[in-house]
Amino acid sequence: MKQQYSKFKLLLLTLSVFMFNAGGFAQSDFDVQAMQEDFSVFKNSIQDIHPGLYWYSDSTEVAERFSKIESSISPSLSKKEFYALLQEFYAAINCGHSWMETPAFWRNTFKSNPYTLPVNIYFEDSAFTVIHDLTPNRSIPAGSTITQINGEPLQEVYDGLLKYAPSDGFNLTKRRSFVAWNFSRFYQTFNTPTNTFEIEFIAPNTQQVERITVKGLTEAEHKALQKERYPKKTGGSNTPLASFKMIEDTGYLDINTFARGWLKSNKIKYKKLLKETFKSLKENNVEKLILDLRGNGGGSDVFGAILCQYLLNEDFKYFDRMETVTSKFKYKDYSNTKWFNTIGVLFKKDKKKPGYFTFNYHKPLGKQKPRKHSFEGELVILTDGNTFSTSADVAAVLHFNKRGTFIGREVGGGYYGNNSALQYQITLPNSKVTYYIPVVRYYSSVSNADFYGHGVKPDIVVKKTYDDYILGKDLAMEKAIDFLNR
Repeated sequence: MKQQYSKFKLLLLTLSVFMFNAGGFAQSDFDVQAMQEDFSVFKNSIQDIHPGLYWYSDSTEVAERFSKIESSISPSLSKKEFYALLQEFYAAINCGHSWMETPAFWRNTFKSNPYTLPVNIYFEDSAFTVIHDLTPNRSIPAGSTITQINGEPLQEVYDGLLKYAPSDGFNLTKRRSFVAWNFSRFYQTFNTPTNTFEIEFIAPNTQQVERITVKGLTEAEHKALQKERYPKKTGGSNTPLASFKMIEDTGYLDINTFARGWLKSNKIKYKKLLKETFKSLKENNVEKLILDLRGNGGGSDVFGAILCQYLLNEDFKYFDRMETVTSKFKYKDYSNTKWFNTIGVLFKKDKKKPGYFTFNYHKPLGKQKPRKHSFEGELVILTDGNTFSTSADVAAVLHFNKRGTFIGREVGGGYYGNNSALQYQITLPNSKVTYYIPVVRYYSSVSNADFYGHGVKPDIVVKKTYDDYILGKDLAMEKAIDFLNR
C-alpha cells in the first residue's frame, strides 16, 4: 500500500505541474467567496477615494467595467486572472499615478521560472529590434526584427498589453514605454505563462524570415547572461540628476527629476542650482536655452513651479485648484496608511461643488511671480513619454503661456493635471493584491481642448530609431541645436 500511495502522490504532483505549465493555477487557489470579498473592497475603496475616477470616463462606462469583473467571478477564475481583471480596470481609469504592485504569489512564480524572453528588444512604435541575443546558440543576431512570438504578430501582442499599462488620459507614449520596459513580465502575466518561445524574425543581413524555438530564462539567468555577453562599458560617467552646461553659445539645463529626496541624496541643491544657472545666463547675455525634461518622472510640484518662475517673465498661475472626494478614509483594516485620517482636517468642504473637498494650503496654488534673473531668451523644451507628473505640469504651464518650442515626443503626463500627492495603500484581504489610490486631483492652470486626455504634443516630433540608439545619437538634441541656430 505504501508503494501504491507514493505512486498516487507522484501522479498528483505530475498533474499539478501540468496544470501550472498549461496556464496557471488550480481552480481551488482562490474561492468565490474570497474573490467577492476582495472585489467589494476594491470597488468601494476606489469609488470612495479616487478623485479622478470619472475624469476620462462617465459613470456608465465605469459601472460596466466593474460589472465585467463581477460577472467574471467563478470557481474557474484563478487568482492570477482575478489580478489581471483588476489591473485592466485600474489602467482604464487613465491615471498614471494609480498603480498596483505585482502580487507576491505571481512575482515569486515569475522570478523562479524560465519566463523571461531570451532577447532584449528595442521598442519604437511599430519596430521591434533585437539589441542583445541571449539565446543559447546566439541564434538571433542583434539588429534582427522580431515579427512574431508563439504564432502571434508581435505588434498585436504589444498592442494588446497596452490596456494593462497605467498612463494619464489616452496617452500612448507613456503606455508604450511602460510595456517595453516590462515586456516579459507583462507577456506572461496577462497571457497563459510559457517557458518556450517560438520566435519569428528577419535577420539584418540576409533579410530572410527565420523561425526558431528557444527556452525562456529565469530572471537570474537573464541577468547573468546579460553581464557575461554584454558587460557594461567602464570609464563612463552617469548623467547627474540635475545639471547645467554651455554648448557653445547655448545653455543646456538637464533636469531628470523633481524628487526632493533623490536630489538631496545625490547632494544636489536644486534651488541653488537654478539660482546660479539663471544668474549666469543673465550675466553672460545667453539668449538660447535648452531645457531637457526627458525621462523626468516628476517629484515636488513646488520645484516645478520655481522652475517656471525662472522661465516666465510675467505673473502666472501654476495650479487652479486641488480637490479630493473625501476627508475620511474608512479602509484602515486593509491599509498601513492609517494616519491619513489625521490629515482630513486640512480638506475643506467645497461650497460651490457639493461632495468635494478642497486643499488650499499650497504655494503653487497662489499667484506665481517671475524670479530675479528670469530667462527672456529663446527656449526649447525636450520631452518624451517619460516626462510625467510634475515635469508634465511644467510642460503644460510653459506651453499654455506660449513659452518655448517643444521637441521630441508627446509628454507622458496629462496636460490638465493629474491625481497624485498622497497615495492611499490598500491590500486586499484574500488575494493580497496591493494597490495605491491617489488622493488629490490637481488642476493645472491651462486650457486647450486639443490636449484633453493627452500631454503636451511637440511642435517638432523626433523619433529615436534602433540605429540611433546603437550609435548613441541624440536626434532630439541635435534638432534643438539646429533649431536655435537657424
